[in-house]
Amino acid sequence: MNQALSVGFVLALLFLLNRYRRHLQKSVKEAQEELLYEIEKLRTDDGERKLRLSLNSPFKPVSELINHLGAVRERQTRQLTEQHHHQQVLLNNMSEGILALDNDQRITGINPTAARWLELGNSVRVQGEVFYTLCRHPALLQMIEELTSSRVSFKETYLRLERREMEDRVVKVKGSLLIDHDQTMGVLLLLQDVTTLQRLETLRQDFVANVSHELRTPLTAIKGYAELIADEPDDSETVASFTGKILNQSTRMVNIIDDLLSLTRIESSEAKTSLQITELRPLLEQVIQLCEEQAEARNLKIALFCDENIRGELHPALFEQALYNLVHNAIKYTHPATEIQLKVFSRPNEIRIEVIDHGPGIPPADLSRIFERFYRVDKARSRAVGGTGLGLSIVKHIAILHQGKVGVDSTPGKGTTFWLSLPAIAGATV
Repeated sequence: MNQALSVGFVLALLFLLNRYRRHLQKSVKEAQEELLYEIEKLRTDDGERKLRLSLNSPFKPVSELINHLGAVRERQTRQLTEQHHHQQVLLNNMSEGILALDNDQRITGINPTAARWLELGNSVRVQGEVFYTLCRHPALLQMIEELTSSRVSFKETYLRLERREMEDRVVKVKGSLLIDHDQTMGVLLLLQDVTTLQRLETLRQDFVANVSHELRTPLTAIKGYAELIADEPDDSETVASFTGKILNQSTRMVNIIDDLLSLTRIESSEAKTSLQITELRPLLEQVIQLCEEQAEARNLKIALFCDENIRGELHPALFEQALYNLVHNAIKYTHPATEIQLKVFSRPNEIRIEVIDHGPGIPPADLSRIFERFYRVDKARSRAVGGTGLGLSIVKHIAILHQGKVGVDSTPGKGTTFWLSLPAIAGATV
């Protein structure tokens, strides 16, 4: 009897174990299917998702680990995207051009500035293109070839890029190899626009050359006359004659230096703080009075046409100097026994002053350069009448200081009109 009970218990236990095994297999299979279904949804879903398993799922710890790893990946992806976007914004807004090439000269990186300067088209579309099939500048291709073939780590060159109806752009190109773990990955080029710097350097060189020339001429004359006096110290007539010439040349040098100092003062920011509303007619009358003796010496008349109520916001002393330079210039170059006219017009947006003479006029080829420092239409005549070549340049800078403009209209053989304009101010007329 006991033996029969034991056998029955074992059989029942085996039956229960078998049912439990089948139930467990079914549960595991269902859990696996649920897990695979959630993973498939996670793989195909474009949005941010998590695995959502039943609370009693045996794979619940696995799903939590996968969700954690997914959150970490999502955070890293977002950070990388933000960094890439930030870097792209920086590259797109750089004033310099950036160009990166691989070892096959394929474009791996380029910003809009470089693409625009090199006329490559859209910076996104040229990614992956072979650079030497697009580039129009042999000097740049030669620089890249020297970098890649000679293994020199750095090269530098200059490009002159043509622009329609504008000054050519001068670009400084710095090239270096891209090296990672002693392996050359390509070439990186940095392009800098140095047009303004080169223009300023040219102006500086011209200015130094002009100043040196202008000062050397009177210095040479002074030296020569001094040597002649030294050779004949007892000849009073010779000494007196040469002393007068030395005095004239010394005065010319002083005038040049004074005008250079005036330009420096005008260009400084200190003068911009002292503009004030000023009546123009008294100021013009003062200029005419200063020039009266010189005008009488050439039998010239100066006529003024200016309403009493015209006012402008200006620096009185500097503006008087600009007008004096224009009137003095007209006196020197107009024909004798003629009339110089000063006309002032009050317009809605500007106040315009014109100085009109009846001299020989200025050739059209010289009009665009007449306000440059030391530029002279007739160099021999300018020196004969004592000009420094800086008077009109001073006028131009005084006009700029007042946020105004200066210009010239001239007809050879008939005369010249120099004009200077100021911005109109509220209540300029009373």
